[in-house]
This record gives sequence, structure tokens and C-alpha cells, in this order.
Amino acid sequence: MFWGPALHSAVLSVTSLCSSPQSEGLVRRSEVPAGVTSRAGKIVPQCWTRGNLLRAAIDVGTNSVLALVAELDEQAGRRQLRVRWEEEVLTRLGEGVAETGFLAPQAVRRTAEAVASLAGHCRKLGAEDIVIAATSAARDAGNFEVFRQAVYERTGLPVRVLSGQEEAYAAFRGARAGHPEVDGSCLVIDVGGGSTELVYGHDEPRSWTSLNIGSVRLKEQWLRHDPFTAEEWTQLCHRIQQALLSALWEMPRPVEVAIGVGGTVTTLAMLEAGLPRYEAQQIHGMPLAARSIEAWASKLAQMTYKERTGLPGVAPLRGDVLPVGAQILAETLRAFGLQSLLVSTFGIRHGLLLE
Repeated sequence: MFWGPALHSAVLSVTSLCSSPQSEGLVRRSEVPAGVTSRAGKIVPQCWTRGNLLRAAIDVGTNSVLALVAELDEQAGRRQLRVRWEEEVLTRLGEGVAETGFLAPQAVRRTAEAVASLAGHCRKLGAEDIVIAATSAARDAGNFEVFRQAVYERTGLPVRVLSGQEEAYAAFRGARAGHPEVDGSCLVIDVGGGSTELVYGHDEPRSWTSLNIGSVRLKEQWLRHDPFTAEEWTQLCHRIQQALLSALWEMPRPVEVAIGVGGTVTTLAMLEAGLPRYEAQQIHGMPLAARSIEAWASKLAQMTYKERTGLPGVAPLRGDVLPVGAQILAETLRAFGLQSLLVSTFGIRHGLLLE
């Protein structure tokens, strides 16, 4: 069976959480050793010189929670981040939201506990200001106040819910901060668990759209079998293409450079580079060809969940949705006529600190 580009040419030219022994627990991309290595590959000092002002951001997404501690530096009129520490924890806050419209109690509990743990570590590192922001699952869930209260009880910190525009702009600012060498028009593609943000601009965002085609959302809505059937995969691809049609009309041209952010992009980069584990310094700025993304999407879609999570670097709470995220990326590049993208390990959390 082959599910390749031919499936999609007619439309565009241009279940619930998998049950597994690991699915209930938190899945960390990296543990925090005594001397912490950030996602940018820098060692965090154990003590700080007076005058270092550290800020922290915690991005609570549909599938993951990402924390960042960084210094904000002004150079030649441009704000830059000096990354000190980062960590990702996969918690699947948006489990079942696409079907029920509400956050599940177990998802609230495990995500709030992850946020509290990350916030505590940010404080230990000396962060004087911590912002917690939630995205698609927060916007969609009718009972999000339950999560907001759970986080406040554990941390004493408020949770800010980002609008689609705020999420898009934060992703753009973060991506551009991570790629200051990029010159010309840029399309930032942020494939999340609940939504996909597309943002066009040069140094600043100029146009944006937020599409309800996140990897967790679409997996729960369209994919019920393991492995996926050809019929349900075809239906999912058509759904992605239909959503992108509106984006094609809204986004300016030309696009000279595409930058991809988020867990789907970085995991695909790890697979393409043959890395056994996440190494930010190895994949940040790496070009990822559209044909490679298409090939990975097709290959991953035909594998079982167990086979996917057996691949190096593919965590249990990423394995069920990775093919969907890869297909969203592939369809987006095809829709805009782009041959490749730059991988970025920067994202919303970096953009929040640059506000």
C-alpha cells in the first residue's frame, strides 16, 4: 500500500489517546541533571552574578508543556535571548477535547503537576518573572478554569490564554529570534496539537492564520485504527487540504524562506538526521526537504503505534500523532510551493519573552 503525493494532487496544487503502559505518565524529552544542558546546548551555571535578570516562560500546549529560562539582551537596538535552560514534558492536556469539548480530569492533573514542577525549577534557577501561557486546548475547552485553578493552587501563578493571533505572533517572534540570519519574506509554520499557525512577515509578522488542524485534534477525529486504514488516512488528508485552501487566499506572496517550529518538526529532524536522542544544536537551522517530510509522513502512517514508538526519539505521547503532524507539514509546503523549511528549536516560549 502506498500513500504518497498522488493522493493529494486533485485537491491542492499548491480516537482518543493511545492506550499504552506509558500513556498515563509524564514523558520528558530531557531530564534535569545537576549541571543542566539547555536545548541550545549550553550549560546552565549553578550560580549567577549580580545583575543577571532571568525571565521564564512556560508554554502549555495541547500535547506538550515547554519551559524556558533566558536572559533578555539588547544589542544594536535588537532584543535577543540568551537561553539558559529549556525542557519539554509531554502531558496531552488536550486529550479528548476534540470529541467532548472539555479537559479530562487526568489530563488536568498531570499537566498542572508538570507545570508546577517546571515553574519550581525556573525559580531555583533564579527566574524573577515567570509567564505561563496556554494555547489551543485552553481556547477550546469549556472547563479551562479548572486547569487555571489547578495551576494557581500549585504555583501561585496565573495562566494566560493566548488567542490565535497572539499564539501566531509569539511563534513568529520566537522563530525569527532563533534565525537572525534569515533575510527576506518568511513563513513560520507552527504545527501544534490543537491548531496550526501560519505567519508571514519579514522582521515582524504581517499576516497570520490559525487553522484547527492540530495533530492531536485530527488524530482523535479521523484515525481509529492501528495501523491507520487507507480510507481514514485519505479522509484526514482531504481535511488538511480543505483547511489550507483558505490560508492560500489569506497569506501574501512570495515566500522566500519557511521556518518550522514545534515537536513535529524537531522529531522529524531527529529521524532524518539519525539522532538517537534530542540534540538541539544538531538540528537547529537544519534544512528539511519537502520530499523527505512527505516520505516520513507516508512511512509513519503505515506503521503501527508500537513500531513508531520503537524509533529513536519518538516518545509514547508523540508516536500516535507524529504521522498527522508530518502530513500537515507536507501539505502546507506543497500548498505554498515550497521545497524545504528550516528547522527551529525556538518557538512560542521564546516569543513570549520577547514581547
